[in-house]
Formats: sequence, C-alpha cells, structure tokens
Amino acid sequence: MDFARLSALPLSAQAGSSRQCAPGQGHRMKGAAARADIVFAAPPLTFNRRAALTYTGIADKLFAQLEDNGALTGRPIGRNGERVYLREQLDEVTIKLFRTTATDIDDEFEGIGRG
Repeated sequence: MDFARLSALPLSAQAGSSRQCAPGQGHRMKGAAARADIVFAAPPLTFNRRAALTYTGIADKLFAQLEDNGALTGRPIGRNGERVYLREQLDEVTIKLFRTTATDIDDEFEGIGRG
C-alpha cells in the first residue's frame, strides 16, 4: 500500500465514483446507499490477511508458516469473524525476518571477496 499516495486523496468521495473532490469540497450524498470513504495518512492499526500480506510484502506461504509457529497471531473480529492482525506485530515480525534470515544468494556468495 502506498500510504503517501493515499494521504493526498480527499477525505470524502462518493461511493463507486472515480471522480475526486477538490480540497475542502465534498460530494452531497443522498440515500441510504451513499457513504463517505475516509482515507488516513498513516497506516491503520490492524489489517485483514490480504492487506497484511500487501503491507509486509511477505509471501502467503511464509505468512502461513509464521501463523503456524505462533509468530503471527490474528484475532477474529466482526460479524463474519474475519481475522485481523496488529500493525505493531506485523512490523516486529518483518524486522526480525530481515535481521535474522539469510537468503539463498547470501549463502552462495559467502566468503567471496574476503582476503
């Protein structure tokens, strides 16, 4: 997700419309089906699985392994029980992965260039 790009969008827009409002102006929405979409400049505190994968860049298979070993724990929320993940936990796990995991290419070139 490109949160910098999202922060430039208006705070309200007509549902289903690709037309953007000028700053300080909103659409007049009528009827029960109309709703305002709110866009935040900062990432949300929680993500569903699809958004968590996009946010972290972690592959689906690795994400599932992290869930299985307890490194990532989601919580079912809402009427349908969709599992959500805390941004703080996603950040911590992603940082740990990059600090501790060597890639295959690192193993292949280990020792090259050392005198």
